[in-house]
Amino acid sequence: MLREVFQHLKDGQAISLIPDDTLLTTQQAAEILNISRPYLYRLLDADEIPFVRVGTHRKLHLADVEALRERRCNESRKALISIATLDEERDDYGCDYGETTRE
Repeated sequence: MLREVFQHLKDGQAISLIPDDTLLTTQQAAEILNISRPYLYRLLDADEIPFVRVGTHRKLHLADVEALRERRCNESRKALISIATLDEERDDYGCDYGETTRE
């Protein structure tokens, strides 16, 4: 972890250390996940990610947001690999779209 921190510093990037139990607003969580707040609310209502109520507001733990981001990233990666495998099996790489082969 320290190597990674030093590499970021060497590259001139800012480093922030935030405890996993930090509570985020829904706006902050949506920005981290790169999704809209209304979509985040649907995920919260579907129990896709845990949250706590602070008064009338919903707050999310940073660790839970990061876990969801990692899970979504893994699902996307698996879907892309699956699509690439299907394309390879169909052997579509040899022809351009709309091009027909002549014998």
